[in-house]
Amino acid sequence: MKTIAKWWIVGTSQTLLSVALVLGAPSVINSGRPMLGFTMFGLAGTCTGLIMCGACQNLLSSIKAKTILIESFPQRNDWSSLPVTAFLDISPQQVQEARSSLMQIVQDPWEADLVSGENVIYYIRTFSMTESDA
Repeated sequence: MKTIAKWWIVGTSQTLLSVALVLGAPSVINSGRPMLGFTMFGLAGTCTGLIMCGACQNLLSSIKAKTILIESFPQRNDWSSLPVTAFLDISPQQVQEARSSLMQIVQDPWEADLVSGENVIYYIRTFSMTESDA
């Protein structure tokens, strides 16, 4: 029962995140700053900026996360106030780990510059997995 409840919560939050991304994508694309990666349950990342690479998938494996959302936007953009942030629980240590992992994974100079920029915010939600959940 606990596992079912956990996956229902995960699925619901994933759906809400997807809706938020679809609704918010045009403003991000129009700003000229593409959004890198949204992965669901370990699937390959989809990118509204038409950047397709394995960075998101590799990052998920390296930090044992189930979901990673990487947003890139100008400081004046108001994405930080979106309700989507309420569903994501991160710590400063997770942010630093994500930044370090991404910089090791991403080799393309343009992408590396994008993910290391000051305006990039990482949201990570991790779910502990036990053998009984498998």
